This record gives sequence, structure tokens and C-alpha cells, in this order.
Amino acid sequence: MRILICLFTLCTAAHAAIGPPVLADPPYQISIVFKSGNTAIFGLTSNTSIPSGANISVESLLLNVANKFYTVPLTDCRSLKDIHFETASFLHLEPAKRLEGTFTLTFRMGDEGTRKFGELPQINISYAKGHFVDATITRLTSQHSSLTSPLCFAP
Repeated sequence: MRILICLFTLCTAAHAAIGPPVLADPPYQISIVFKSGNTAIFGLTSNTSIPSGANISVESLLLNVANKFYTVPLTDCRSLKDIHFETASFLHLEPAKRLEGTFTLTFRMGDEGTRKFGELPQINISYAKGHFVDATITRLTSQHSSLTSPLCFAP
């Protein structure tokens, strides 16, 4: 009799509902703060659902370098999806260059289907003397060569 009660208890506990599912509020933005104090703020699309952090679309990008804000123009650009935020970094950040607004933000994006020769496409967003210069995407075409093309198109 004790065995039947134990089995019944185990079966009931195994199928018991713990509680209602928790509805999480998806993030509106992802901010990356670098050791230098610079930040990159990726604004996510408002209808993005993030089940596992994959397929995130970015609709705005704001950079703060040397306490100055730079809005990256993303109109007429290819969609920024599946960004690997952990790969983001600023290049050319010597103190004098930072103060004049000359820098490049770089990061990788894409899913496993876009990986070529072991590397994901690389995005470079460049500013010179406080003005937006360009945004490019670089893909490997072979082990030792790559193709760089504009991320954004002229309106």
C-alpha cells in the first residue's frame, strides 16, 4: 500500500504545474559600457521577441565617445540582426582622436549560416572629426581575402 501511495505521489508531483508562466518585458535597448567610459547603445525594434537572444533587430544606434553623443544614421541601411554584442569594440581611440571625434565602432553580426571560413561578417561604423564617414560590412571570401561593401545606401 505504501508503494502505491509513493508512486501516486511521484506521478502527481511530476505533472504538477508550478505556477503560471512568467511574462518577461523584453529589453528596449542594449547598452555596452567600455573600460574607456565610452558607450554604444543599441535600440531594439519594439516588436522584437527575444526567446534566446537570437534574431534581435536594431533600429537605432547611439554612441557616446569622450562625453559627446553620435547618432548613427541607419536609414537606408541593411537590417542589423543577430548582433554579437560581445564582439563590439572601439578602434582608434587615442585620447586626441577621441576628443576630436575620430573613431570606429566594430562588431560581428549574423547567424551560423552567414559564417564563412570560421568568421561572421564584421560591421565597421566610422566617424572622423565628429562627422559620420561610413558604415561597412566585411565578409571573408576565402581564407586570406575579404569583400567590403557599404552597409547603407545613398537615398
